[in-house]
Amino acid sequence: MERTTAKTYSQARLLDALLDHFQLRRDSELARRLDIPRSFICKARKEQRPIGPVIMLRIHEESGISIKKLREVMGDRRKWFRGSYST
Repeated sequence: MERTTAKTYSQARLLDALLDHFQLRRDSELARRLDIPRSFICKARKEQRPIGPVIMLRIHEESGISIKKLREVMGDRRKWFRGSYST
């Protein structure tokens, strides 16, 4: 995956980069590769669902790409990533 610094936040950019990284053509293939529902990929691409910490960790585990680099590709420029915690 190329190192890309984005000015705007785009989950679709991350999904496209993952398709390239895994040499896949369709979101359904990416969903199978990551073992997540295809509907999640569709909603994330349309910015209807966030790619949160659990999915980012899954992507990292499957791709070997650092979380920091994944966030850069997506355009997430926050210094710290804070997920929601429930008790």
